[in-house]
Amino acid sequence: MKKICFTIIDTLGDTHRVEVAPYAYRSLMEFLVNELLEEIGDCKGRAWCGTCIVKQISGRELINVDLERDEIVLLDKYPNPENAHIRLACQIQITGDLENTCWEVVDSRLEM
Repeated sequence: MKKICFTIIDTLGDTHRVEVAPYAYRSLMEFLVNELLEEIGDCKGRAWCGTCIVKQISGRELINVDLERDEIVLLDKYPNPENAHIRLACQIQITGDLENTCWEVVDSRLEM
């Protein structure tokens, strides 16, 4: 099975080019917590807390792709004056759609 390659910028500003098999994790949040040791996802992926916000920097836009109502409501509460392309990492599946994208982990606890 072909691995998916994408880039993550962590909360310290370090850039990581990663490869992962499709569906190896339930979500991008789970991958970030397990592989990059990010301390996000306080609600364990239920789209309740907003601690796993990621900003899409580049690649095929995955912002308006079948967002669930809970994600839309939570993201609307997040201050986003630049209208950045943001999502909850817990709601992004590890699929080929992530290929060649770049995401920055936002420490939303400082913002909300």
